[in-house]
Amino acid sequence: MSNYTFATLAVGVPYNFKVRTLIDCVMTLTKGDLLIITDDVADLTKYITDAQYDMSRISLHELASVSNQKIWFKERKFNFNLKMLPTKIAYQTGDYDLIIHADADGFMIGWDEEDIQRFINDDARGLIARFRNRPCEETGMSFMLEPKATALGIELIKIKAPMPIEVFLFFKPKCPNFQKFMTEWEAITNRCHDRGVNPFIEALELSYAMSQASLDTHQILSYMRIYPVLNSFRYLHHDKIMRII
Repeated sequence: MSNYTFATLAVGVPYNFKVRTLIDCVMTLTKGDLLIITDDVADLTKYITDAQYDMSRISLHELASVSNQKIWFKERKFNFNLKMLPTKIAYQTGDYDLIIHADADGFMIGWDEEDIQRFINDDARGLIARFRNRPCEETGMSFMLEPKATALGIELIKIKAPMPIEVFLFFKPKCPNFQKFMTEWEAITNRCHDRGVNPFIEALELSYAMSQASLDTHQILSYMRIYPVLNSFRYLHHDKIMRII
């Protein structure tokens, strides 16, 4: 059986509450692991213990122990650079065949363990996700024209990879260039943070890192037809329940 984990970031009271639905789904529906980076390990530990879930499948990491980046920028905007951390820690600490990068308000409405195992064993490697256009073709352009963003020195026209919809990302890390991708992703997030640049969507950073590493990308829609379990994923957007596609 292939190993897989869900990896998420839950920071602040609202998201430490919302992530409990994801915890319930992973622990009651799946046989996968769950990695959470949070600013309140004690609170989530109590919830998991009270629910009598198997703690051997859950890995909780205090945000301050894995990053020295601040949570908020001056404008009281959330530091989206932090959303790289769950995938990074999952890649470093577990020998996983699949890392499901999930938003804290994500959840599933059903599950098929045999189907997810077939999906994991599919030949596709790299990143399977829903993708937008390339960043030079839409919102990334207006962002990169802001004065503070020019400090990053990125030429959008040279970014060949599309921007993923980042609520659920299905990483298959056992490919030759995944380590380089993670190195590039971490480097660009650190550069953004250190220079005071907060990309309002982490998809821009992902697109840059994928291009630098030549990471394989695959549109998830074609896989949803073959592996129906992928239709189980949902997330909240302005308190409305949304599908991946």
